[in-house]
Amino acid sequence: MFIFRFLWKLIKWSLIIIFAIIIGFVVWAVVDPEGSGWNASSKANDITRCINDHGETNCDAEGNITAEYQQQLDKKIEQARIAEEERIAEEKRIKFEIAKAKAKRDQEKAKKDQLKDSARLACLNYIRKSATYPSKVKFKYFSMEERMWENFNKQGKFPNRYSINVNVEMMNGFGVMLPNRAHCKIDFNNTTSKLVDLRVTNR
Repeated sequence: MFIFRFLWKLIKWSLIIIFAIIIGFVVWAVVDPEGSGWNASSKANDITRCINDHGETNCDAEGNITAEYQQQLDKKIEQARIAEEERIAEEKRIKFEIAKAKAKRDQEKAKKDQLKDSARLACLNYIRKSATYPSKVKFKYFSMEERMWENFNKQGKFPNRYSINVNVEMMNGFGVMLPNRAHCKIDFNNTTSKLVDLRVTNR
């Protein structure tokens, strides 16, 4: 019985609330059939918001921005879009130029390293051939001091010059390995070299 009474009260109060809402809408429709009070309040808010955002001279009586001001806004938006596209394009161009310059530097460095490797090998071979027993020559590679630079006549047959100083052990005529200091200087190009100076002194 308690449950039925509870359900009956719940239904009754629900119906009362629904009827009260319906009556409220009916009264509102009779008093203000066109909703002028709501519309006036809403329009006032729109006008105030428009003036705060864009200025009084750029708003009409309905709270909307004027057509002339809209054209100005559209023009500014278009200018901003073009400026952003130009900025992005310039940024891409700069990145491309940086990457291009880096690739060129890397290529030049690789070429220079290759030239130095070839020159080093040529000088070491000159030093080895100068020994009494070329097969008994031992270089101390950690002691190497090397330098490569452009020759005085860069347009000549040998545009590059290379020099190296290195500690080396060489066998003498008695079969004894003796410590020496070797100096070699060559002029060279991509394919061949010319010996300029070669000295081997005892240490």
